Amino acid sequence: SFLQVLPLDYTQSKDIVTSRLARLGRTLTPDQQEKLLTSHQRGQLTPLYVRIACDMAARWKSYTPLEKCTLASSTTTLIKQFFSQLEKTHGKILVSHTLSYITASKSGLSTNELLDVLSCDE
Repeated sequence: SFLQVLPLDYTQSKDIVTSRLARLGRTLTPDQQEKLLTSHQRGQLTPLYVRIACDMAARWKSYTPLEKCTLASSTTTLIKQFFSQLEKTHGKILVSHTLSYITASKSGLSTNELLDVLSCDE
């Protein structure tokens, strides 16, 4: 059986964005926050979309031009954008191997276990 996750309304989304960014020690300009909250193609922000979008938006600076504050318009394409950003930051091989090890593990890996496995990787 599946649990259907319904889209968040605007107020819920805004509260989650504010709370998540505060935990990360970040804030957005009002225009940046509005861009994040209206970035989904159908205006249906799911909790997963908001979480990933917040993590990506946390890297924006207050002086980042609004046209460079880009978020994909669906959850699937946002995840791809997030992975692409990780690859640019950390390298395609490291990201690929890290995600492969996490996927192959039966119940995930702790940070120390992941570091151990990656240190054996060539």
